[in-house]
Amino acid sequence: MRESLFSVFHHDEEKIETSELAAARLEKSNQMRMGEGGRRRPMRELCLRLSRNSRQQLERGIRKVLCLIFGKEYCTMIRGAQKASERKDSVDDLAYRQLELYELPKSPGDFKRRCTDLGLELIGCHMHLQSLDDPRSIDAVHALGLQYVIVKFPTLRAIGTKDISHMSVRELTPLYEKITADDYRWNAEQLNRHGATLKETGVQLGYHNHAIDLKRFQDESALDILIRSTDSAYVVFEMDCGHVIHAGADPVQYLKNYPQRIQLLHLKDLKPGYGVSSSIATEEKDTNAELGKGVIDWPQLFEVAKRGSVRHYFVEHEGRMDHPPLEAIENSLRYLKQFT
Repeated sequence: MRESLFSVFHHDEEKIETSELAAARLEKSNQMRMGEGGRRRPMRELCLRLSRNSRQQLERGIRKVLCLIFGKEYCTMIRGAQKASERKDSVDDLAYRQLELYELPKSPGDFKRRCTDLGLELIGCHMHLQSLDDPRSIDAVHALGLQYVIVKFPTLRAIGTKDISHMSVRELTPLYEKITADDYRWNAEQLNRHGATLKETGVQLGYHNHAIDLKRFQDESALDILIRSTDSAYVVFEMDCGHVIHAGADPVQYLKNYPQRIQLLHLKDLKPGYGVSSSIATEEKDTNAELGKGVIDWPQLFEVAKRGSVRHYFVEHEGRMDHPPLEAIENSLRYLKQFT
């Protein structure tokens, strides 16, 4: 989308630039761990995701879009239109080791090899529902060795197989203001169908919520409809905590209500005073906060999450932050370390 609702983590293989040390074996990182019954398990993903709005700001003066730091060895994600930066920044103790892709790279095999050389593990990729009918997309998923395919947005039944990836928010808003409970039930049917097919090949299908998915239909939300109407054997959920609170709902309560269905989390927070809305036209990107600086009660959320089935935790920074990108991701990780 030209005015994206979605955070961008990695766009294509041309955006990787490595340091001279990047091909060397990375030191074992300190992974986030959360307890359960006296045992500890890894918080397997800590990823930074930047919105396109942030990338536009960075494009005007800051060459680096994102650094994933492993001790003092790192790779840098660069906008495809820019030349790779010559400057090599280093931030100690950042341990972002696994990637969730915003979309499929152009050359999956080459991208996979380069990530392997860097010691990076690819976990999953976001797609539109329509892409699951394209055999080329599924072939790319297997070439990348992904564990998850995450459907990133609901599809209107009337749109069906139409490609909406290049439509702007302005174009989509009047269509999605009319989304119905039946549209979500239809989405659930499609998710079940694709989830069963992917399961046979060893890939788990998931769904990532936006604020619109918290729209209420009488006594239940659209997200409730999706969760209750999909088969737990075929479909799991990636809850975006920031989008949940943006729509006026409680991510902790969703973890309590569906402890076995939510397997992935986007750790994203908002500043106090944000506007509550489930409309796709009013997702306010400039209200995002570094973790620990917003409104979510993270200690309570993590306490509930460890009792459920959450396996992957992704740090997501979307929109402008109070600090430059590298400092912001360091601040968020520093906050999370208290939960190890």
